[in-house]
Amino acid sequence: DNSKNYTAIDPETIAWFKKNISGMDFLFLSQPLVTSDMSRVMGIIDGVRDEVVYAQNKELLDLVRSGKVKVIIAGDLHSSLHIVDSVKPDLQHYSVGAVLKSQSLEKLNLQSPRFAVLELFSDASYSIDDVTID
Repeated sequence: DNSKNYTAIDPETIAWFKKNISGMDFLFLSQPLVTSDMSRVMGIIDGVRDEVVYAQNKELLDLVRSGKVKVIIAGDLHSSLHIVDSVKPDLQHYSVGAVLKSQSLEKLNLQSPRFAVLELFSDASYSIDDVTID
């Protein structure tokens, strides 16, 4: 867990990730590795980059792209989005969240409150639904 975005992941955890990534189809992270504008990902908040943590982001993403992971589901972005990976088109990136007030950019994302539902099926297919709360 490096939920502050600027806390480097310890070497033991990176080693565990490398050892176990080959068997993963779905990866759940505290923060996204990729977003549409890359302004708020692991190692970058509102465009401010921490080089050590961002290097870990790139390392993890390279490992994911070289494996069989189908989906990355992340939090912390405070907005829900879905994008297709630009390097590996069969890799899907989802971020789950709703409201963000960026202190450094003074912007407000006003998505309605929501959550995501992941369904796994016996034929190895899946669906992810973005459910809004009215």
